[in-house]
Amino acid sequence: MLTTIHEKTQGWIMAVILGLLTIPFALWGVNSYFEYSGGTNVAKVDGRGVSVAAYRSALERQRASLEQAIGHAIDPRIFETPKFKQHVLNGLIDRILLDRAMTSQGYRVSNTDLAELIRHAPQFRNDGRFDLQLYRSFVQNSGYGVRQFEARVREERMQQQMEAGFVASTIISTDDVTALVRLMGETRVASYVVLKPQQFLAGVSVTPAEIKAYYAAHLDQYQTPEQVRVQYIELSAASLEKGINLSEQDLQRAYQDNIARYGTPEQRRASHILIALPPNASPQAANKALVEAQNIRARLLHGANFAQLAKEYSADAVSAAKGGDLGFVTPGSLEKSFMVALFSLKKAGDISEPVRTKFGYHIIKLTAIRPAVTMPFAKARAQVAADLRKRRALDRYYRESERFRNLIFEQSDSLAPAAQAFGLKVVESGWFSRTGGAGIAANQKVVAAAFDSSVLTQGHNSHAIRLGPHTLLAVRDVAHQNASIRPLVAVSTQIKQHLMMQAALAQARLASVSALKSLNQGASLAAVAKRRGLRVVGPVTVMRSQAQNLAPALVEALFSAGKPVGNKPAYGSADLADDGYAVFALSRVEAGSMASATVDLKNKAASMLAQRRGSDYFTDYLSGLRQKAKIKIYRNRL
Repeated sequence: MLTTIHEKTQGWIMAVILGLLTIPFALWGVNSYFEYSGGTNVAKVDGRGVSVAAYRSALERQRASLEQAIGHAIDPRIFETPKFKQHVLNGLIDRILLDRAMTSQGYRVSNTDLAELIRHAPQFRNDGRFDLQLYRSFVQNSGYGVRQFEARVREERMQQQMEAGFVASTIISTDDVTALVRLMGETRVASYVVLKPQQFLAGVSVTPAEIKAYYAAHLDQYQTPEQVRVQYIELSAASLEKGINLSEQDLQRAYQDNIARYGTPEQRRASHILIALPPNASPQAANKALVEAQNIRARLLHGANFAQLAKEYSADAVSAAKGGDLGFVTPGSLEKSFMVALFSLKKAGDISEPVRTKFGYHIIKLTAIRPAVTMPFAKARAQVAADLRKRRALDRYYRESERFRNLIFEQSDSLAPAAQAFGLKVVESGWFSRTGGAGIAANQKVVAAAFDSSVLTQGHNSHAIRLGPHTLLAVRDVAHQNASIRPLVAVSTQIKQHLMMQAALAQARLASVSALKSLNQGASLAAVAKRRGLRVVGPVTVMRSQAQNLAPALVEALFSAGKPVGNKPAYGSADLADDGYAVFALSRVEAGSMASATVDLKNKAASMLAQRRGSDYFTDYLSGLRQKAKIKIYRNRL
């Protein structure tokens, strides 16, 4: 297991797999999966139905997410496979089972915690502050109502809590960490030569008959795909900003209404002493902590040194080491009850009553005040204008987007009416195929719309395509080319170059086999290189846990090779694909050690083990839920 943890959690393939596992959970509130009304279902879980509508929505959303993540590199046929459909359905079933388990086990996210999660989410913050308009825009453009979106956030948080519990329950021994650190910190020292195909090109030739035969056997490679050119118009909030005029009165009013945005809010420097309490502390424990906090405050009021008592009693080790100092804080940056107490203090030196937060009781000392600074209108004017223009453009976009959709549908034989109504320019694309192309054709939604039968064969406008949070686009086809086979004369040079390179690669492979044989029979790498006119690279030191300036195939081969015996190197080769073949001499292998490993590497190893085992436990737990549940799937409806 140790050797695969690092390798199996790297790369884009793993990212896509993780996306497949999490997308269904992240797209809908769990109630969206349930069908209580007796409608048509694709599955039932202990009597609860997964409706056809919810299943199809999940299919479409997961399809859209993968297309957005991978683009035209993904084969669209995958979305029609039974395996993909079953995977999506499994996600919905698992979500129902997990929701029931989380509820029965008492997992909860309070309204206060939910508000904190949303308020501190980076996508809803502007200049470091929560932006209500940004939040509303995000929710509206995500296709959710506010309640549905917040239910989704709540469920995701509950699942994180459950998964964290499995990770926290793992037992990672020192031997486990040591073994993984040794593996991650392992280094290998080697020298190598590369046999490039270009070295062998002069010795190969290709006949016209071979070119013709290859062409006949690979006609599909020389097919010009079906292509279209489209006209399109784009309605976006950004484009609408250009038509918005602002008066001086508008700017003055916007400045006054949002004056807090144009300056620095009051900041207060605080020190604190924390008497810790767990969130589920009993009333007796809470009262004991309160009494302790009150006693400490009484000592402070009688002249005791705050920094000294913080170092002695505070459970916040980081601030305690600095005498309780938290530095300067701004409104909203810490828990509400803490901030209310801090900003209620009148002057530097004042000490608060004990304040309860989810961490316990705090005794807060105000040590300094930085007054709020408001930027004068003249200096803020440009930013006020930009902010107001952006807000009005968004408002107009929300108002006009439905009219845009209606116009391109009602006037389906031309984009001109919609373009004229909104002052948009009709733009024409270059040629592109069903796999996409440049510009807007890099977006699979646009490609799908351009090749839709109503657009391609009936000559209609496409539907309004949502490209981003505040962008709609519509296309219509203006030219079409059927697929065709390119003539041999047009591709013969290309085929000749390909066949010569393949022949040269074959020669390079044979040469690498011969070189490796010579090394194993006692020749040195330097002698083999000299005989073939090659340059020896190295010795180089390669680490398993760090990126190298070497071909990945060579790194993999080095760490797969056996260890050298005595003074005799271990030899091997690596297929570098079109770059040829590498032949190497591995002279030294050194395992990583706990003694020389950095704290960061040790922590990383322990975290990887905990996450991996916690994930395994969670998977086993979910599998157990499925085994206990009565699940019926209507496969003819998938």
